[in-house]
Amino acid sequence: MRFEIDRISSPGVRSHVTEAVKAIQSHAGAGRGSSAEPLVAVSDLRHFVQGSKGHRRTKPWLYVALLNSGADGRALSEPAVQLQLANGHIVLFEPKSHGKQWVAHLTEFLRGVAARFAPDRIQEAAYAQADDVLWLTFGDGLQRALRWSALPFAKGGLKPQTVRVSEHGDALIFEGPKGEEDVDAVALRGLASPESADGLEAERRMAASSLGERLRAARVRRDLTQEALAAKSGLPQATISRLEAGDREPRWGTLEKYAAGLGLTVPALLGEAREPKQPHES
Repeated sequence: MRFEIDRISSPGVRSHVTEAVKAIQSHAGAGRGSSAEPLVAVSDLRHFVQGSKGHRRTKPWLYVALLNSGADGRALSEPAVQLQLANGHIVLFEPKSHGKQWVAHLTEFLRGVAARFAPDRIQEAAYAQADDVLWLTFGDGLQRALRWSALPFAKGGLKPQTVRVSEHGDALIFEGPKGEEDVDAVALRGLASPESADGLEAERRMAASSLGERLRAARVRRDLTQEALAAKSGLPQATISRLEAGDREPRWGTLEKYAAGLGLTVPALLGEAREPKQPHES
């Protein structure tokens, strides 16, 4: 995939974004990329509002908007921004909200952005209530229209008021009668493209299992039981057990709670977990 670093007013922020992109592309073994690859543009949010739209709209396409100033914050209320946020064309990153660790958070955030272009991630979602149709665009460009009432989770004539894509594209979030609910992106990919479901599910299980082993090792190194970590993190012990067993792939918010329970940030947790020491206890 390609990153295009557009108008970023702060030289320091621009430099860090450039280094983060280089690290991601180097890790992925990517070169300069071709025009056929997905394009991700990175810019201050206010420049998007002012008309920074001269990018080649290679599909799938995403815009990373930085909140670097008061002008960027005020731009959040612009109708064009709200529309693009709703349909998933824009994702936001605010450096100052992450304190001194914002550079590490930026790199992990952009890694998450890059992951959105996997086949089992959702790029765009829209629901046409009049037609009862859910429109989906996946990370590899596959577009499908699914009849909402025919989906297995549409129980009792449930109709969503709104739908949106989670930050990293790993779930569809909709407003249900009990508040927000979510549906796993892999499950939706399986419904949209059954022939690819088995392979995607196998890949996801392998990745979740590997991460789960590393998370467990990080916990054990701190002499914490699952129950103790649950108390510190606010996560149910059953959730921690499933994560460490590889039964589910964690979302970003879950990882944040897990990391906080260990006294770490998510980037620090993932960096530590990539090279785990072998634990001697369960």
